[in-house]
Amino acid sequence: MNNDIKISVIIPVYNSQSFLHSTIKNLKDQSIKSKFEIIFIDDGSTDKSTEIIESYKLKNIKLIKLNSNSGPSRARNEGLKHAKGEYIFFFDADDSISNTALEKLYAKTKEKKLDLIFSDKKRIENNINQREDIYVFNENKFFSSKEINEEISQRLKNPLYLTGLLDLTGRLIRKSIIADHNILFDERLRYMEDETFMWDLLPYIENAFYIKEQLYSYFINPNTNTGVSNSLFTGFPLENFLIIRNKIKTCLEKRNFFNNDVINLSDQAYIFFVISSLISFYRSIVLGKVEKTSAIKKFNEYSEEVVRNQEIVNSIKNYSISKNESSLIPVSIKYRSSFFLKISVKLRVKALLKLRRKNQNKELKNIR
Repeated sequence: MNNDIKISVIIPVYNSQSFLHSTIKNLKDQSIKSKFEIIFIDDGSTDKSTEIIESYKLKNIKLIKLNSNSGPSRARNEGLKHAKGEYIFFFDADDSISNTALEKLYAKTKEKKLDLIFSDKKRIENNINQREDIYVFNENKFFSSKEINEEISQRLKNPLYLTGLLDLTGRLIRKSIIADHNILFDERLRYMEDETFMWDLLPYIENAFYIKEQLYSYFINPNTNTGVSNSLFTGFPLENFLIIRNKIKTCLEKRNFFNNDVINLSDQAYIFFVISSLISFYRSIVLGKVEKTSAIKKFNEYSEEVVRNQEIVNSIKNYSISKNESSLIPVSIKYRSSFFLKISVKLRVKALLKLRRKNQNKELKNIR
């Protein structure tokens, strides 16, 4: 590892020409004095993405070209192979960071040897920050190993949990942890591949630090499909949720959770993410992000597959229903009724969107 390079910024690119000028300017304008590199991985773009990146001729930019579109997991893995920095910073081309983001995050690593450093995020839709004055935690916060375990439990039990430790972008991750344990993105996944990477990483994270500033801006494009709707259209089998469950189970075991908690929380996560996928998919239909006729057909097929799946039926016995979610959805799954499952998901989505439009709760995006 070249110790002169303190941060490797890894950015997957696929037909991102409309964002790249602002992305590169955003990184050029960073206030950090320490050396950092920018690694773009072009994932088989068919637009002028590569030409734009090459036109800047910056010494700290690397461009890796993939022959065909392989998905964000493969792209980020290629970025990790070429990264030379002490820390990794994952960044999406259509997002942005404050000019002081890298400087403030890296400064914390000098105070204490930290494995993970992250800030809060803005969530921008139609030029409005939906998370104005909303923060994951009330103050700057150091996490011991025990407190990391508590956050893991919260993520799996509380639908209102604002990802925090389990998010991927906008944080510094010590590169040696990734390299020493050969942690890579699972290239079988095109949905939840980012959080799954974090589940693989967390067994080796001994401490973390949160900065109570919204240094990262995530932009919502109302005309773009969600990851789950794209995945379901291209064939995201329910077996992939078993991959995710097993990774969570391994994480819990390595972090020394009690055996009963490992079983119960793994099943909790499995059902939690299946229900989330149903809601996310139907929300895409209501918001017009997908072609309605074929999407409804896919949604109906997916719902029927959920209630027929024996692993899901077995795991839902360990599912604890939160007060923040609709009990009708897990009950419909438990009794294997695709009819009531489809109705309950539709009712839930419509209720959430109605409340969101009234702006009664800025955190409704996280309620299932």
